[in-house]
Amino acid sequence: MREAPAISELRPEPASRRPFPRIVRELGQRVGIHVWCHALRQSSITAALDVAAKAGIGLDKVKAPSRHAAIGTLLIYADEHNRIGTQRTLADLVAGTLTE
Repeated sequence: MREAPAISELRPEPASRRPFPRIVRELGQRVGIHVWCHALRQSSITAALDVAAKAGIGLDKVKAPSRHAAIGTLLIYADEHNRIGTQRTLADLVAGTLTE
């Protein structure tokens, strides 16, 4: 596995001269991934939801640092992240009630 390049190697000019989204995009390109600021935000919120669920922490606690106004917005992240698994589980539960 190759080592990650140092930040100083990836950013030859001061950050103040380039907008942050461009810096993120260029850093991603240099390490071979397509990334943008909102994708990082979405990924971090999704990861926070997963960790919180495993730790028994409610959505209201994840909502505050995400700065979303409504819990419904967080549910979009959760639903999209595990949509197939959730649909399968619900289908199994419904099927179980029909066969009993």
